[in-house]
Amino acid sequence: MTQKDKTVFEIFLQSIGLYFSNADKFLRYMFWPVFGQLIGIITIVYTVCLYNKNLDALLVTYPILNTALYKSLVLLTVLIPGLIIYLRSLWGYFITYSAVNSMAACMLKSDKLYDIPAHNLMVTGRSIQYICLWGLYLSIILISSIPIFWVIGGLLLIYFSFIFQIFIFEPDLAPIDCFKRSSVYVQKSFWRVFSLITLLGILTYFIIPQIMYSFFSVIRLVEVLSKFLSQYLQIFSYSNINIIISTMGLKPITPLWTAEAIVSIIIWVMVIQMLLPLRSVCMCLWYKTQYNDDDVVRKVDERFMKRALSSRKKKK
Repeated sequence: MTQKDKTVFEIFLQSIGLYFSNADKFLRYMFWPVFGQLIGIITIVYTVCLYNKNLDALLVTYPILNTALYKSLVLLTVLIPGLIIYLRSLWGYFITYSAVNSMAACMLKSDKLYDIPAHNLMVTGRSIQYICLWGLYLSIILISSIPIFWVIGGLLLIYFSFIFQIFIFEPDLAPIDCFKRSSVYVQKSFWRVFSLITLLGILTYFIIPQIMYSFFSVIRLVEVLSKFLSQYLQIFSYSNINIIISTMGLKPITPLWTAEAIVSIIIWVMVIQMLLPLRSVCMCLWYKTQYNDDDVVRKVDERFMKRALSSRKKKK
């Protein structure tokens, strides 16, 4: 039967142990979904800057491009490589939200992480439903970003905390039913779920990112990257912005200051994204100890073994 004797803090500590015991595998697993997004954005920015730099020469060589339509078509063509890289890695990042839950279920049995492609198949095998799930979830996030809906949106996100676990462990449910089931689960233990999410948020959104940023600052990586980036920001004019800022009694903005801000944001965002498996593992443990039953666990184990055998046969 379902075990319900573990406290929030015990689940929190167990998830940390499971994550760090397999940290090397998780870091490799998250490398492309996280760094691929950065590579895609850098590619987009670089190609756009290259396009703008050579636009005048292109117009001289090919006068037909001197229309809004052709300029837009050329720009879109230039953007395609970066967009492909970014969107593929972003889809991989979305997959990890649910695939890690299947991994956590296996780690609970063996404390080891294996057959990662089979775990991914648990999600990609139902791509249409998963896209619908994310469409609904992103809609709620978008609504939550509007200031007047911050409180309501925040509550909704808490009530829908387990949609990715339900998607994996209760595969017979439609995407909209995953949201309904999650709200029912959270309603049973709202404050305990809120406490767990708060602990996870403090650890993975503040403490660990701050530690990593401090480490990169100590080894002067932040300084090196900022100076490198500031060279490319010299082309932008800050005079108009600085005039406005000076009226507020603030220090003027410089290319180096802008570069430092960009580098800091990139480091924080990437560290937070790399820690997604820790958050997913923790929520999965809570789901399995509080809401899951033996029949559902057995069904998921059977589905995973079928996926794993299928992926091995394909490799052969």
